[in-house]
Amino acid sequence: MGSRQAIRDGEFKAIKQPMFTGKMELYDVRHDLSESYDLADQYPESIKEFEQNLKPRIFMILTGRLSKRCASN
Repeated sequence: MGSRQAIRDGEFKAIKQPMFTGKMELYDVRHDLSESYDLADQYPESIKEFEQNLKPRIFMILTGRLSKRCASN
């Protein structure tokens, strides 16, 4: 399975797996608790925003300023 990164905003949860190179998936966790229906293609602007929000965390992991364990929270 490898490492992954997740971020949530309101009803949406974005997951990137593997963490550094994977495609971002997007789920509406209010209506899809099992995260079975990837909505990334339907909401490309949301994906761009989530990607921008994850970049600082990835940099902090790479530079040792944030442990991978803390980043997954």
